[in-house]
Amino acid sequence: MNRAPILHSDGRYVRAKSVWRATRIALACFVSIVLAGAVFAAPASAIPPRGEKGDLSIVLLSGRTDTVTGGDVLIRVVGRIAKQATITLNGAEVASVRKRSSGHVEGIVSGLQFGANTIAAETKHARDEITVDN
Repeated sequence: MNRAPILHSDGRYVRAKSVWRATRIALACFVSIVLAGAVFAAPASAIPPRGEKGDLSIVLLSGRTDTVTGGDVLIRVVGRIAKQATITLNGAEVASVRKRSSGHVEGIVSGLQFGANTIAAETKHARDEITVDN
């Protein structure tokens, strides 16, 4: 490695070792700032991707998801913002699910098709869904 002096911008000469050290420190600071910005810049209002629950959770009360029969199922939606949730069955809104005073939403979802059906609870800020087999 060439250890020749390097001309600094203010006209003085510095050794290559001190310039290399300053470059490493500046790079470490830059990386730290970028990583901190990435952590704090995530939007708080973003809807979580499919499968992430956020503040909602759908609980199946009438059995397991793979043993549903008869075309209807009893569900409960729990969470901090459950009362604001819109419940859908295969993309169509379900009107038979009622909001309860205890902070959750409960009701019978009817009209399940033969095979896999998706029940979803969604607000502006959270989403959860389950797939039940009829």
